[in-house]
Amino acid sequence: MLTEEEKGLLREFFEVVNKMKSANIIRSDRFLGDIGEFIISKELNLKLESNLRNEGFDATFKDKKYEIKYANGSKTNVSVSAAADYEYLVVLVGGDSKLSRNKVSGTFDVFLIPKENILKEANKGNKNYSFGMSLLRDEFHKKSFNLLT
Repeated sequence: MLTEEEKGLLREFFEVVNKMKSANIIRSDRFLGDIGEFIISKELNLKLESNLRNEGFDATFKDKKYEIKYANGSKTNVSVSAAADYEYLVVLVGGDSKLSRNKVSGTFDVFLIPKENILKEANKGNKNYSFGMSLLRDEFHKKSFNLLT
């Protein structure tokens, strides 16, 4: 049975989720992915696609297509669809991610990786390309920022 504290925290969470949906920060039920896409769209001035079912890319800027991935957990790799139709993969790596350079909560690194590098260097599976730290290197590092300061 949920404690009163747990109920209160869950209630607060869903109230914040509803506020974030109203502000278009969250656009689906994929909360963390939506938040990552929102942050990247603001940080890189990208226009998010209005079609949430679009599997080829998430955003555009000056006729270029961008696929956005958010990494802030225990995964040690990034995976992107082999069928995706983008010119650049943008990876937002949070400080709590196993892929983080600095391991500081609230800190984020943005990597902008051309698709040709994904095709050449990532591991190809049946439906996806995946990679770990190998493509999260300095030449693709675009910026860092901290949301807690």
